[in-house]
Amino acid sequence: MEEINYEFKIALIGSSNAGKSSLINRYANNKFENLISTIGVNTTNKDINIIVKKKKILKKINIKLKISDTAGQERFRCLAPTYIKNADCIVFVIDLFSQKDYDQFNYWLNEINENQQTNCINIFCGTKIDLINSQKRVYDINFFDKFIKNKKGYYFETSSKLNTGINEMFYFIAEQCYYLFHEDILKKKNQQIKQLSNNNNKGKIIC
Repeated sequence: MEEINYEFKIALIGSSNAGKSSLINRYANNKFENLISTIGVNTTNKDINIIVKKKKILKKINIKLKISDTAGQERFRCLAPTYIKNADCIVFVIDLFSQKDYDQFNYWLNEINENQQTNCINIFCGTKIDLINSQKRVYDINFFDKFIKNKKGYYFETSSKLNTGINEMFYFIAEQCYYLFHEDILKKKNQQIKQLSNNNNKGKIIC
C-alpha cells in the first residue's frame, strides 16, 4: 500500500500586480484583501488530497504543495530563475486586463524557456476575470490557444476576488505532478530504504 506523502514545488512568476499574492492568499487562507507587493520570495505550504485510480481502485493521496511567490518588480527578477529551475510546476500569472503585463509577456516566457526543467509542468493563469464586465481584455480570449495546442502548457482563468477557478487549478496541478513524478519518487524512496538496510547489516555476524 502506497503510504508516502508527496511534496511538489510550485513557482508563481509574472509581472508586479499580476495578482500572484492574492491568488495564493485566496487558495491557502480563503481570503481576499489588499496586499503589499512581495519583496523577494514568499513560500506558502498547502496540503491537499487528490483521488487517483490505481488498478481500478480509488485511492486518496496526500500531497504538500510548496508554493513560491516570486516578486515581479524589476529589482527582484534575478531571483526568479532559481525558483524556476527547482520547480515541478511553473504558474505564469497574467493580468488579463493590463497593457503593462502584456508588454512584459515575452520577457517572462523567455525566463521560463531558458530556466525550467525538461519535464516541468507549465500553467498559464489569467487573473482578475471578475473585471470582464467593467474593463476591456488586453489578452484576446484565444491568445493562449497556440501554447495549449503545442502542448507547452495548460490555461486557467481565475478571480481571487470571486474565488473562481483557483481551487480547480491547484487540484489539477497536484494531480498532474503526481502522475508525472510519483514513480520516480517511489523508486528513489525504495533505493534509500534498500541502502539504509544494507548499511544496517554491515558488520553483523551471521551464524
